[in-house]
Amino acid sequence: NDTTSNKANYKEGEAAPSIKLGVTLLATQTASESDSMGNNYDQDASFTADTPEQLQNALLDGGTIVLGSDMTIQGITISKNTVIDLAGRTLTLDPKVPLENSQTGSTASEQAADTQNTDTEQNISAAITIQKKVSLSFTGEGTICIPKTLKDNTCLVLVANEDETSVAKKITSAGDWKQWLASVIDDKYEIKESSNDDVTSTVDTYTISKKKIN
Repeated sequence: NDTTSNKANYKEGEAAPSIKLGVTLLATQTASESDSMGNNYDQDASFTADTPEQLQNALLDGGTIVLGSDMTIQGITISKNTVIDLAGRTLTLDPKVPLENSQTGSTASEQAADTQNTDTEQNISAAITIQKKVSLSFTGEGTICIPKTLKDNTCLVLVANEDETSVAKKITSAGDWKQWLASVIDDKYEIKESSNDDVTSTVDTYTISKKKIN
């Protein structure tokens, strides 16, 4: 029988004792989970990605993802509603590896890519692939870079249509990219294409900054 009373608690005004085990646990609540606070108490929670690997893993879960460092990734696939907070960082999208076709079936984005291209293109490498009924938006000040010259079988954005059999948008030019990017950034921000005097640079740079209030 435990007879320990509140006298064993730490004294008011003093730091509470703690033990560090060297383990950090990060978890979010799915819509199927519920507790006394409902199933959406952490819907505004964010995850900070410090490496490309962390970013790719975080994209699987969607939600708000904060960039913790400058990074270059081959592309991002969005299958859940996602907000990417640039947080003053630089995100470089450099698609190189074609999307993989599965022998047992393909994803919605891959079906979209295959249906859109009836010529010799079998695979498309995309900087951003968005599945149907899913949203992607950018917030926070920062910089996004894309290759100046797209390689064969590459595009900047693939967006799956409602029926998953065609591409609603296939953005392949820098002009269309800027227009699309402007449509998915927070309305408190604006996008500007930075002038780059470095003729050896292989990327176009787009700066996202807060709109000036007159």
